[in-house]
Amino acid sequence: MKLEVIEYTYDEFEQDINALYEDFAADPDNYPDLIIGVSRGGLIPATRLSHRLGIPMRCLHYNTRDHAEYSTYMTTSFLDEMKFIYNMVASGKRVVIVEDIIDSGKTIAAIQKTYNNLAKAYGENTKGTLTYASLIYNVDLDVKPEYTAKYISRKENDQWYVFWWEHKELLSPNRYEQIRNIRSWQIPSA
Repeated sequence: MKLEVIEYTYDEFEQDINALYEDFAADPDNYPDLIIGVSRGGLIPATRLSHRLGIPMRCLHYNTRDHAEYSTYMTTSFLDEMKFIYNMVASGKRVVIVEDIIDSGKTIAAIQKTYNNLAKAYGENTKGTLTYASLIYNVDLDVKPEYTAKYISRKENDQWYVFWWEHKELLSPNRYEQIRNIRSWQIPSA
């Protein structure tokens, strides 16, 4: 199967943000109190969605791919932020974690596992909710966001999205080699 590189434009971004906004607006009982943007890809959609919904946003630093050697993967900073998220949900807040794309599912799975471990350690009687939203979701995964704008299947189509805020070099003629290199990056073992 040949890799298809798709340019995700600003206009598509605004359409998808509007779709997510409409989903939240249509469900006032689950209208979020706080948005958490996952760095790096989730920060721009989280910021835009935060403005549209009129609610605050925070960053969660977690990275399974880009510059992993500098990532705060499972560090004090990540765990402190996860404790903050847990405490917000425990106090009755509705928190939504935002990503640009849920592609491999590794980031969301790690966040959910950490949250579940905190819930077991501190008590699972929470009054609020923790949900997930993404612009694009790979339906072939076990993890699933509650809110998404676009659905893809890696099994059916090998697609790589280049978002309007990313490097345009990924749209160049040698993009297939660059994307293969990106896909091969791994988290260093601890």
